[in-house]
Amino acid sequence: MQCPGQDSRCWGSDAIFDVACLQCGHEVEFFKDEPTRTCKNCGLKIVNPKMDFGCASYCQFADQCVGDQTHWPRHQEEEGPPIAREILARLKAPKELVEEVCGIIGHHHHPRPEETVNFKVVYDADQIVNLEEKQEEAPMDRRSLTALIDRAFLTEGGRELARSVFLNVQP
Repeated sequence: MQCPGQDSRCWGSDAIFDVACLQCGHEVEFFKDEPTRTCKNCGLKIVNPKMDFGCASYCQFADQCVGDQTHWPRHQEEEGPPIAREILARLKAPKELVEEVCGIIGHHHHPRPEETVNFKVVYDADQIVNLEEKQEEAPMDRRSLTALIDRAFLTEGGRELARSVFLNVQP
């Protein structure tokens, strides 16, 4: 069985569309299931602005459609910065902001010895989401959870929020 959203027999008239290249303005044709295309005029790699795999979190055909999701954190770190750069370029964001955002996305699962406050906040938020998923799959005892929170979070605010969410401890 094939995912109905990716089966071209189920596609509507909006499944094939053009996107203007951000670098040169040349029209680039996309099929709805193509994650990226390269502009034939200037060579810029363009991310499909209509690509959405949110359904992969609940669809019974997700493994057939998008494959094994266990590699996604690495995939996020590799594919995320070009996508963010493209979005931020459209918004005309300052270069410093673009570089910081792309740096955060590019290694948000692997902190370096020196990190910005913004990185630490994003990292801690990601830790909370990941810990919530792990707790649903295989709950940790209170002592192990406390030790993990004390060790894994980079900010006091992140630790306080995690203690509140997972241990019902108010700051």
